[in-house]
Amino acid sequence: MSTKIKDSLHELIHAMTKTEKRYFKLHATRHSAEESTMVMLFDFIARQESYDEEALFHHFKGKSLLNQFSTVKKRLYDLVLQSLHLFHENNSLEAQLSRMLHQATILYEKSLYDQSLRHLRSIEKAAQRHELFLILVQAGKLKQRIVETKGYDLEDDPLKELNAATQHFLSREQLIHELWQIKSNLFRQLQSSGIVTTDEQKRQLGSLMLSLPDVPSLSVRSTEAMYLFHHIQSAYYYATGEFRKSLDSTELTIRHLLDHPAFTKERPNILISSLTNACYLAEMNGLYDKGASFLELLKDVSKDQENLSEDLQIKLFSSVSSIELSLLILRGDFQASGQLITAILSGMERYGSKIHPARRTFFQLKLAIVHMGNENHSAALRHINELINTTRPDEQEEMVITAHLLSVILHFELRNMDYLPYAIKSTQRLLKSYQRMQGFEQLFLQTFSKTVKIHELDFPELFGSLFQQLNELQQQGNLSVHFDFLTWVEAKARHHSLAAALKQKYHFLASA
Repeated sequence: MSTKIKDSLHELIHAMTKTEKRYFKLHATRHSAEESTMVMLFDFIARQESYDEEALFHHFKGKSLLNQFSTVKKRLYDLVLQSLHLFHENNSLEAQLSRMLHQATILYEKSLYDQSLRHLRSIEKAAQRHELFLILVQAGKLKQRIVETKGYDLEDDPLKELNAATQHFLSREQLIHELWQIKSNLFRQLQSSGIVTTDEQKRQLGSLMLSLPDVPSLSVRSTEAMYLFHHIQSAYYYATGEFRKSLDSTELTIRHLLDHPAFTKERPNILISSLTNACYLAEMNGLYDKGASFLELLKDVSKDQENLSEDLQIKLFSSVSSIELSLLILRGDFQASGQLITAILSGMERYGSKIHPARRTFFQLKLAIVHMGNENHSAALRHINELINTTRPDEQEEMVITAHLLSVILHFELRNMDYLPYAIKSTQRLLKSYQRMQGFEQLFLQTFSKTVKIHELDFPELFGSLFQQLNELQQQGNLSVHFDFLTWVEAKARHHSLAAALKQKYHFLASA
């Protein structure tokens, strides 16, 4: 049997775009004495879906490259990286300026100080225009070396200016670092707990936000700092359940990014993430036309897939698929969302572990909801069980809780009345561990505990009572954002299907 293992060279080659692969072959023929060997090995590994060294040795049996195979692989790996560096060098201003900085250093080392300074002035102009502060700090350090070598043969003012400029650029980079730390701490809590529900969580978030600088001090500092500020604000409002404010901050983020195309071109993933968040928040606020317009913008970004990095392809697949799926579920269009499942499963298999765990959990949850809407409850339960079994309880709190509550619903729908009490107790234990056994969750589980004791003919009345209670909680914003439990309960109370109830709700909100 062939041995299939994870391999760095295989991973690197399969992460390349078609254009990058074409460029590599041109690069190899120009820069490698073993070009035919390297290209043959490259092509064979590129054709392997997973790395299979036994098949590779069989294919190249008798070839000299097998004599020192580990050395040949290392040379090929380095050659691929070299070609990628050269291919992307002209697409990255930071890479170009780093090269120019190296050239300025060479000129300095050859005692061509005036030429080195002219080079540095060109670097500084471009770096200041694009707010590349670390490059500016490095340029300042080289200037200091030139000043030192020339015996400090400068007037006081230029020395003061050099020192002030270096301090200024360092302070701007420090500000970005501080904002990034705030963002990281906020998102760590958001990914773990979702929307905050306890006073302690709210206190922690509030304390974190106190360290956020005010807008006037940011607006003159940098494009990235202003982006981080709006992004942090949006995430904070989402975490506290203020979804309209979160959408407003996300729109400010998008407007800011579109106003600074040079910054966005260097970091396209930021625009993709912001548009994804805007789609999601627009639908949560019932602004469906606005959500659709953001989705169209997101699709525009994905038109040139061939020349995008694999990281961006994965991000676009995850973003566009999840938003389209969410919108179809919102509309109750489970037939169309069912057709989307095949493409999503294919993408999940193709990208595997490269898809972020939170996004994979999200897909499992939404796929289960699609099967629910198509009244394929057994398939829905399989997705829910897989989610529960593969997601750690201390991660993705909100989605894990939703999955357990859906597990209760699905056992009820399948009339697994012998197993239903166990599912309820398992969910209660989980909720207690999160300190969430109150409000919506408590009412919900109490109602399902009664279903095992009464006749089916009494179910509509039971769910009608639950609907009234949950409707009051919904007005306070205390229900899950991952599944419309209120509409499901209403459907049960009125003998409607989930699809019909969601369609009716969507048409009502869209026409309001």
